[in-house]
Amino acid sequence: MNIKIALTLIAIYIVGVLGGYQAGYQAATDGYETELVNIRERIREAEADIENQRQIYKHLQEIQEKNNRIIDKLEELLKTWEVYEAEITYYAPLDPNAVEGMCYSGDPTVTASGAPVEIGVTAAANDLPFGTLVFIEGHGPRIIQDRGALDPGQIDVAVWAREEALQRGRHPAKAIYAGKKGTI
Repeated sequence: MNIKIALTLIAIYIVGVLGGYQAGYQAATDGYETELVNIRERIREAEADIENQRQIYKHLQEIQEKNNRIIDKLEELLKTWEVYEAEITYYAPLDPNAVEGMCYSGDPTVTASGAPVEIGVTAAANDLPFGTLVFIEGHGPRIIQDRGALDPGQIDVAVWAREEALQRGRHPAKAIYAGKKGTI
């Protein structure tokens, strides 16, 4: 074989091998660059997620601060509220069969405070000031607008009929109100 041909074949082989390496190298670097682009995109997404989480955390802190202020206000308010076991009785000043001196005194449509009797609103007590809002277990909110022959701790609830008042009788119930007992 001719030396020229042998050298040419060797040169072609070397170029082919080097070209193959170069093509393989190019393919490998293309793959690495694609992977690098993907990694950078994931990093940007992670950074955006972290920023969103920081904003959410900041918002949650603001909510917690508001909740703490509300709790503080409620605790202060609760310090001014009294809860006690009251004796609940009933009276029916608007019933045509109402007995003066027992169900009412004077005009049966007007309470001792001067407010009109309102069933579902009016209650009587001798140890709470007029206008006191009282939440009575089983009855809901009532306003002290009347007085009567009542013992301390007793609340008399206005109802429509004397018969209803007699049927309900007297029973204990929790009463909650703002203020202190006996402040009249």
